[in-house]
Order: sequence, then structure tokens, then C-alpha cells
Amino acid sequence: MEAVSEVIPFPCKFNKFGCGEYYLLRDKNRHEEVCKCQPFTCPFCERKIPGNSVALLEHIRTAHPDKTVLE
Repeated sequence: MEAVSEVIPFPCKFNKFGCGEYYLLRDKNRHEEVCKCQPFTCPFCERKIPGNSVALLEHIRTAHPDKTVLE
């Protein structure tokens, strides 16, 4: 099984957040540490927000209008 993992590419764990990259297992963790599709976690509701910090700010504005967000 180990030999198979060295030749078959696996999807990034952030594929449900938009990453379409595939890597050999030995390279996958390194990519996932810097993947631009890593979700942000809302500090108010713990929801995972895909995208970037702008998407997180928009989520806070719409889902938590009572919270103050510095721009």
C-alpha cells in the first residue's frame, strides 16, 4: 500500500473549498500548509468560510451585524 501512495496523486484536503490540486502523498502536507483555499474560521460562530479574508469580513457583516469589524 505504501508503494501505491508514492505513485498515485491525492486531492488537497481543501478541495471542497475550491482547491483542485493533486499531490503525491509525500508532497500533499507541504502544499496544504500554504494552500490558498484554506478556509477561515469565523470567530463568532466557528463556521468555516472558504476563500479569503474579504469573504470572512463579508460573512461577519451579514451573519453577525451586531459585531464590530474594523475595515
